[in-house]
Amino acid sequence: MELAHNEGYVLASYAITAVAMVIIIGWVYIDSRSRQRELKRLDEAGIRRRSARTAAADQTVTGKTSDA
Repeated sequence: MELAHNEGYVLASYAITAVAMVIIIGWVYIDSRSRQRELKRLDEAGIRRRSARTAAADQTVTGKTSDA
């Protein structure tokens, strides 16, 4: 398979795409770890999620659990 005149363009495009994907994956990974640390810190401080409060309030009112 000959790439002929487009060889440089095609290879540069693949390289740029690969670098961009690595950067995005790294960014998402680092951000995820940061959010997990923040959630752990908030949980240790006694701050709960709104959905957890709503579920606990529903159980108190109805006497039922939300587990199916």
